[in-house]
Amino acid sequence: RKHIANDRDLDKMTKFTIYMLELTFKRLNEDIIDTICILFDLRKFTLSNMDYQFVKRLVWLLGKYYPERLGICLIYCAPLVFTGCWTVIRPWLVVVL
Repeated sequence: RKHIANDRDLDKMTKFTIYMLELTFKRLNEDIIDTICILFDLRKFTLSNMDYQFVKRLVWLLGKYYPERLGICLIYCAPLVFTGCWTVIRPWLVVVL
């Protein structure tokens, strides 16, 4: 609800995301935990919050530079309007068995 897709700098968001991922991985004790959980809290989500470019970039970053580090991605309280968004996003995801 605080993120507005048209009011952001994609490169700055990408750099911040990489910084946070690197910080998180440095803090992990890999003997115990070697994957992360990402939580998208979609309470009060509207279509103006949907940022396909950033989501696509995040999926690409995780797959290219952090393969097998994402343990689970949770989408919390997704409203009905997110169903259409999910239809676009789902093909970008690769399942690793």
